[in-house]
Amino acid sequence: MKIAYILPSLDNRGPVNITKMLIDSIKAEPNIHIDVYYFKNIIAVEMGVPCYKINFFDKIDFDHYDIVHTTMLKPDLYILKNSKLIKGKKICSLHNYFIEDLAYLYKKPLSRILASLWKWSLSSFDLLICASDEMKLYYDKIVPKIPKAIVYYGIKDVPLFDIPNDDKVQIIKLREKYKIIGTVCLLIKRKGLQQLVEFIAKNKNYAVVIVGDGEEYKYLSRLALECNVLDRFLLLGFRENSKNYYAYFDIYAVTSYSEGFSLALIEAMSVGLPVICSRLDAFRGVLDDSDVAYFELDDSESFTKAICEIEKNETLYSQNSRNKYIRYFSSDAMMRHMLKAYMYDEVATRVEP
Repeated sequence: MKIAYILPSLDNRGPVNITKMLIDSIKAEPNIHIDVYYFKNIIAVEMGVPCYKINFFDKIDFDHYDIVHTTMLKPDLYILKNSKLIKGKKICSLHNYFIEDLAYLYKKPLSRILASLWKWSLSSFDLLICASDEMKLYYDKIVPKIPKAIVYYGIKDVPLFDIPNDDKVQIIKLREKYKIIGTVCLLIKRKGLQQLVEFIAKNKNYAVVIVGDGEEYKYLSRLALECNVLDRFLLLGFRENSKNYYAYFDIYAVTSYSEGFSLALIEAMSVGLPVICSRLDAFRGVLDDSDVAYFELDDSESFTKAICEIEKNETLYSQNSRNKYIRYFSSDAMMRHMLKAYMYDEVATRVEP
């Protein structure tokens, strides 16, 4: 089987990292050949297979591939443009709820235009891969005639290593006095990180550590200053191998307003961290109330109640978090289910673990 993956770039972003993890698992299988194509000249992730930079008007040798698999808007539009040239199976992995996400990123006229283009591009695929049950329902309404399969994200179960000493000193100093709520993400409005600042402003026994960078960095710093919690709010910025920081968190927080699914959440579950999570349909389809402690968005009372629930049942949430990862979110499970999707002529609506 010959597979071409087409990506926006090789930047250190969730969809690119998920593709890398999938490639790492699939390339070990017999009789598999993989190439990666990308548009923007950002190379932060080593894919471990041949990679080729292209522009939108290039035409790759589509006849060479049995599967052409894309991720995100520009690659999807590229398939729409070249659809008639592709004899192999055209597959698209979906990582977000694109109408809502575009609305967060762009003003209304542009977001609507981009949403229309993205919807049009999805109609050119043979199969759409959804990251959750709720995502499938979402896209069933948008492109009902295109078959879909559910393949959960999967990551390798790897040991944690030490973090840079300067970071370790700062976090340990906080842990001596406070319970650490941690998260790893891109600092954008959609992530809802201001809810963490607002929580520790009212709860003096907690500190927050965020690993990541983005456009909301200055806003969050200013908010922490206004709320008088700068001594308990640590913005570390982007860090390589961010999973290693999970060893210094007591609770992992997902505060997003919208998510396809969260790779960082799965990483937290893989190390058995108890998780507090915004009550999104994307998570509710696979994570129940015994796996994570849910809260209602922008509801400080609900947030506090979820934290208290973790505190009362910390061992149980930690065990359930780890067990759920093993059952649903291993890299082997993702690889196995994706290969089934590649080979099926007619794809079932759900692939059970």
